[in-house]
Amino acid sequence: MSISNRLGSHRMPVVALLILTATLLAGRILQAADVAIVPGDTRGIPRNQWPAIAALRGQPAFMSAVDSAPGLARLKWIAHDKMRKEIVTQLHEHLFTGKAQDSEVAHLIGKEQWDTRQTLLHWAASEGETEIVQFLLSAPGVTANVVDGTHGRAPLHCASRQGQRPTMELLLAARGIQVNARDWKQRTPLHLAVISGQDDAVMALVNADSIDVTAVDEDGKSPLQHAMEGWRRAKPSSARQHIIKVLIRFGAGFGPMSDVTPLYWAVHHDHSDIVELLLKMEGVDVNEGGGNQPLCEAVMQDRPHLVTMLLEHENIDVNAGHPLLLAVQIRHLRIARMLAQHPRLDVTSQGFQQALQMAERYGYTQLVSLMNDRCSRRKLSRSLTSGLFKNPCFSMDSVHDVHRPAQ
Repeated sequence: MSISNRLGSHRMPVVALLILTATLLAGRILQAADVAIVPGDTRGIPRNQWPAIAALRGQPAFMSAVDSAPGLARLKWIAHDKMRKEIVTQLHEHLFTGKAQDSEVAHLIGKEQWDTRQTLLHWAASEGETEIVQFLLSAPGVTANVVDGTHGRAPLHCASRQGQRPTMELLLAARGIQVNARDWKQRTPLHLAVISGQDDAVMALVNADSIDVTAVDEDGKSPLQHAMEGWRRAKPSSARQHIIKVLIRFGAGFGPMSDVTPLYWAVHHDHSDIVELLLKMEGVDVNEGGGNQPLCEAVMQDRPHLVTMLLEHENIDVNAGHPLLLAVQIRHLRIARMLAQHPRLDVTSQGFQQALQMAERYGYTQLVSLMNDRCSRRKLSRSLTSGLFKNPCFSMDSVHDVHRPAQ
């Protein structure tokens, strides 16, 4: 058989081999992974990064890289109306030609109206469009801190308010991100996450570098105050409960000018459910209020239900601030009787003696009887104790043999 006949008989396999080779080469240009590989170059090119794609301009892989950028492809898919299509078309053109100024690209992404209230970047952040946010943040001239014209909010505000943690993570990792940025109401992203009850977003923010958990808005309210008020306004939920716990654990208070503790604030505002929550938390000092004791505040406000909750705490100091004397002075007799019966009440203190004298002067016979009974029981207890340990006639010899230790 001639050589020509042999080649002719294998023409189809050769064609198939050529097709296979072309397919493999094309696969080297664009892969389904997150990088594109250029023929002759082993370096990975990020598929969703504007600068990396632009660097391919003039190379065979450039057109495919532009068209397959996940963020841009997603934008083309969701741009249904004329306004959005125009923005996407311009972005595609700017990336393709590279002739636009950085300021033009930045304006298109961070200032141009994408919907009725938001720019493209703000919208993508609030909707959790991670591929789009990643692509837009890589565009020339774009800053993650750009503010909208509606509320003066940055994209991080929008993502935090909607609880979009994936886009929040991208924004928090962006160069120069201002985690404590203020909107027109002086609210930070943490404020908005708390107000919206987004516990996952709160967790992301409190762990961010340079976060200010005590920042106050134009109303003088910190995130913790909004969290407690939100607990009362909305139906209590595990998410809002978690937010309060997280904020307190990260040192949140009521602003840099306030030393009031969360427990004192809750007592002052008669938030019994929050008081109950705080009393069960580790690290919460039941006696610390920032200048006044929570127990004294409950007495002052005549809130027996809160007094009961506080008195049941194992670490309560029933003598600090003389709450019994305060109760007698302002004639809150029900609370005074509760305090007078507490086992750790110091009946020898000056506050107790003054309260007893005042109760006698006011004619509070039941309270006086109760307080005198406490004094009598203490005297009896001391007398028995003194006799037990100081009586020289008392010795082990006077103890019945059955109680003696075994020899």
